[in-house]
Amino acid sequence: TDLENRPIPEVGATADAVVAYERELSAMRKMLETELARIETAQADAIAVGKSLSKSNEDAVERALLARVQAALDSGADFSATLAELSGLGIEIPADLSMASGGVATLAVLQNTFPDDARTALNAAIRAQAEAGQTDRFTAFLRTQLGARSLEPKDGDDADAVLSRAQAALKSGDVAGALSELEDLPEAAKSEMAGWIKTARARQAAVGAAKVLAGLVNE
Repeated sequence: TDLENRPIPEVGATADAVVAYERELSAMRKMLETELARIETAQADAIAVGKSLSKSNEDAVERALLARVQAALDSGADFSATLAELSGLGIEIPADLSMASGGVATLAVLQNTFPDDARTALNAAIRAQAEAGQTDRFTAFLRTQLGARSLEPKDGDDADAVLSRAQAALKSGDVAGALSELEDLPEAAKSEMAGWIKTARARQAAVGAAKVLAGLVNE
């Protein structure tokens, strides 16, 4: 602007002076254009960095919330509020996880409640055998009174064998394996294990859904 406002050279100025004036003005304009381009590039870079940092922060929050869900599954705590936060970030919550958001039975609870339920189931199976004439009633009475049950896994398709294998699987943390074994229980025994089976399945469904959620968060 200063250059443009300079007085026009007096008539008679040499041609060299006019050329020098025009050259100086052109140089100033080029310098200004270069500086503007640099500023625009810096602004674009700053916006890109800002977006990258925002995405990184969001990813970190999602992973932290996922860890809270997984910890709640381990402890049996309610995690509905955590799911609400994840949903608010645009994460689709698997249905089985939403259904279990009030808390699920822990592995320790399943392991601790199994023996009593298994003993009741075995007694029911023994009584059913006696009623069907498959075993002596007095022998059945003694077995139910003693409450003896195999604690080490053994082969066979009777209730005692099935329960022994299921408990061995559960002891190693294999809930799915235990549920699979219990499918082979006689109906009388399976009926007595229905509550435990329902609880275990609810946990398995929630754990499986948490794995799906982890995949969504880590995409």
